[in-house]
Amino acid sequence: MKKLTAFLLVLVLIFSLCACGGNAVTSSENETSSAAGSSSAESDTSSAASSAPKISSPSISVDYNTKSSKESTTSKTPPDVKQVTLKEIKTKMINSKDYMITFIGDSITFGFQASSKETSFVGLVAKGIAEKLPDRTVIRYDGIENGLRQPLKGYSEPVNVQEGANGKITVVRSGVSGSRMGETVARMDTDFMGTANGRLPKKADLFIIHLGVNDAGDLSTYKRNMRTLVEKVMANQPETDIILMTPTSTGEGKSEGSPLDEYSVAMKELAAEKGLAVIDVHEEWMKHYTPGGPGYGMGNLVADMWHPADPGYKLIADKILADLFK
Repeated sequence: MKKLTAFLLVLVLIFSLCACGGNAVTSSENETSSAAGSSSAESDTSSAASSAPKISSPSISVDYNTKSSKESTTSKTPPDVKQVTLKEIKTKMINSKDYMITFIGDSITFGFQASSKETSFVGLVAKGIAEKLPDRTVIRYDGIENGLRQPLKGYSEPVNVQEGANGKITVVRSGVSGSRMGETVARMDTDFMGTANGRLPKKADLFIIHLGVNDAGDLSTYKRNMRTLVEKVMANQPETDIILMTPTSTGEGKSEGSPLDEYSVAMKELAAEKGLAVIDVHEEWMKHYTPGGPGYGMGNLVADMWHPADPGYKLIADKILADLFK
């Protein structure tokens, strides 16, 4: 009996030792396995993050990427500005059955010192359009001044430049002697926007703005008022195209160049910002200009220190026609 009891005790002890050893090994293996699993999980997570497009849930991936793209575009990339080209404007003019161009400016646009309305640059442009488009009726409206720096009271009876059977082009002259950008903004609603209170046959399809000689000496005000003028037209008459025409010059030249160089640059910068076309009359004018020289080196192109003579007006008109009909 004692031998049997001792034998059973030995068996129990052996079994207990085996059980403890087995559990210790199993626990160690589990810890190793858990560590390996954790490392594997971290590796898998890192791998998934680095290859987001391969995530098995496409809806999450697409929604996230789309949102991220929109936020990036909104915060970093301004909307594209569509550049309206001179070629596009010419195409509209040629394809339209009833097209109106309004020239906006000061005494140079009015044609002061020109020998007649026909030899002002606006008159010459109307004649040039008629020659280039012989199948069109071309009509010209000449603004009538109401005194220095005052809004135009109205327009003359239309001048029939040419009769044609294939549509009509109307050319309007809205120039006021002494005008600056700010005064032009003040008169725009009653003088050249819309139908000018019924004095014009229709809204303009194209504005060509030529100002700057009277603004010389106050560049910051010029830039501010030019922006106001352009933005008001774009907001209230968005169907009307705008060409900014750089100013000629003044006779008060500096040794290093014209005092209106900066005004020309400012106009071109605004045009680039707003997507507007430019006719660079200033560049053409300065080819003939000698600062400080007799008659500014311009000979018979000028009538006085600010205004062109007939040959000077023809120079401006030729530049406009060359750019419009490239």
